[in-house]
Amino acid sequence: MAPHERSSGRARSMARNIGTTLLVQMVGIVTGALAARLLGPVGRGLLAGITNISSSAAAVGDAGGPTAYAYQVAKAPSRVAQLVRNAYALVAAQTLVIALGGSLVMLLVLRHDGMWKFVGVAFLVCYVPLNLLARYFAGLYQGQADFRRFNWIRLSLTFSYASAIVALFVFSDHALLPVVAATLGSNVIAATMAAHGLFRRGTGARTFDRALARQTFSYGIRAHLGNLSPIDTLQVDIAVVIAFLGPRQAGLYAVGSSAATVVRSLGVAIGLVALPSVAGTISQSDANRVTGLFFRAAVVVSGASAAFIWLAAGVVVPLVYGAQFNGSISVVRILVVGAAATSVRQVLNDSLRGSGRPLYGSIAELTSWVALCGGLVVFVPLAGLKGAAVAVVIAYLFSFAVILTLAVRSGPSLRELCLPTSADVALLKRQLARLEQRLRR
Repeated sequence: MAPHERSSGRARSMARNIGTTLLVQMVGIVTGALAARLLGPVGRGLLAGITNISSSAAAVGDAGGPTAYAYQVAKAPSRVAQLVRNAYALVAAQTLVIALGGSLVMLLVLRHDGMWKFVGVAFLVCYVPLNLLARYFAGLYQGQADFRRFNWIRLSLTFSYASAIVALFVFSDHALLPVVAATLGSNVIAATMAAHGLFRRGTGARTFDRALARQTFSYGIRAHLGNLSPIDTLQVDIAVVIAFLGPRQAGLYAVGSSAATVVRSLGVAIGLVALPSVAGTISQSDANRVTGLFFRAAVVVSGASAAFIWLAAGVVVPLVYGAQFNGSISVVRILVVGAAATSVRQVLNDSLRGSGRPLYGSIAELTSWVALCGGLVVFVPLAGLKGAAVAVVIAYLFSFAVILTLAVRSGPSLRELCLPTSADVALLKRQLARLEQRLRR
């Protein structure tokens, strides 16, 4: 494939991923509002406890396997059948460990909530294998740059859950159990969508490949800490706000954090394309060039979206959430600054993973833990809600500086990352010409 054709393909993949991400975010906002109205504060809190503990347990316990799958299949597409075959054994083994540890956490956290702690354990045991299998197979689609199937998995999860919540909102008696069942059902659909088209591929490999599994674990564990963001994944900042500032301040903070999530998710969408694109390059110079292309795209997209949200916050927050959430406006404006930095960092992290350097993202994430904890200790007592937001921004900026330093020392230079090239201009012209043709039609 010619270089300009590859560039156009990457641009289309980025556009699809960004569009899908924005659609998922919009549906999530509506669904979250309906679920809150359906269940009330107590029921919504129990649902959050059950689902967040389960998803966090799966994220912590996957050992970076789905990320490793994306890298391995991008480097060697012929391995896909064996990777599919290995996935079943890996998911079974990880489920046993995660279910044991996660169930203990569930029983401890929900110990005062009667039957719901047992509902939570049952949900976790069913949820973990479905989630792991869907993410392992999604990693294979990502590694093969099959973003059509990849995005269908995301959309099937979002829209099946949204459809169930709308139906329950109209017909239900506001019971929590049907919502828990709907959450699990949407994961069944997503796992089925992920497995469709790959199940038969696994029959091409008759035995479990231990050597390949060791490679998966070796790469995955080095990348794993980079997946465990204290802010985006484990939400340490919200836990601190709840503990020290109370539920009302936590509600204001959650609104500000949701706005920042939109900016962060754009980096995730671009990074999904960056990893297999960089992994598929032949030489280090090609990897540097492709990394620079994605880095610059992330800077433009993330910076523009953060600027728009910063300017619009004063109008959008009271319009969408009501005047009682006006205290969130300043939080939104602080957090989107850091969200732009972490969005670009995510793209650089995924590009480095594609070049075989998964440890760099983990090092950067580790520094964000240190910076966040120190920032929360210092700024929350001094400035309350705004102080928590400032601590998050410091953590984001610090980890971005670390991964940028590591990247420049081992791969692309600052010039390669930041300065546009003739390839950028040619790609932009092709995209504008394609847009003009569509408008004429």
